[in-house]
Amino acid sequence: MLEVDHVLIAVGNLDEAAERFERDFGLKSIDGGTHRGWGTANRIVPLGREYLELIGVVDPDEALGHPFGRWMLERVADGDHLLRCCLRPHDFEETAARIGQQPVPGSRDTPEGEGLHWRLVGLEAAISENLPFFIEWHPDSEHPGAREVRHPSQAMGIAWVEIGGDPEQLMEWLGEEAAAVRLVGGAPGVRSVGVIAPGGDIVLE
Repeated sequence: MLEVDHVLIAVGNLDEAAERFERDFGLKSIDGGTHRGWGTANRIVPLGREYLELIGVVDPDEALGHPFGRWMLERVADGDHLLRCCLRPHDFEETAARIGQQPVPGSRDTPEGEGLHWRLVGLEAAISENLPFFIEWHPDSEHPGAREVRHPSQAMGIAWVEIGGDPEQLMEWLGEEAAAVRLVGGAPGVRSVGVIAPGGDIVLE
């Protein structure tokens, strides 16, 4: 079964978004670092086995030279958005073979100087067709969700992610059931996210 790894949230200003998420939702974030060659950086909201990724452009010139960076520039032009859902398959190689795409390596440097490394597959479809994509973390890289942080809301995980689009197309793309993912039809893309907290799910839309 697929598991939610993280949900990307495109933001125009990382510092302002961090303040808003802590003030409005009780979700504290930490500086995640920069993506090499992409022109982007992020802040991480750790939630155990999952996390929220606030991601924004920090070097527009560099972003113009990378497909993901260019996409990000377009996405934040009219404000902040729930962007995409990234799923963690139990067999990454099988998933790559099934969808017929080659894995793409990725990395970022944390503020502490640590390099985190992963592989992605399905990112192009995520950009062009508003579909989830898939990740495999390098075994020597600490999962961002495991970082220690105290949320004012006492948040502890992602309860559910609602994803719009044609359910049949999505099921064919996913290949198997995805834990905590709700296929809700309608407009494609991530529609809402529920974060587990003692006072009830925190809903992001």
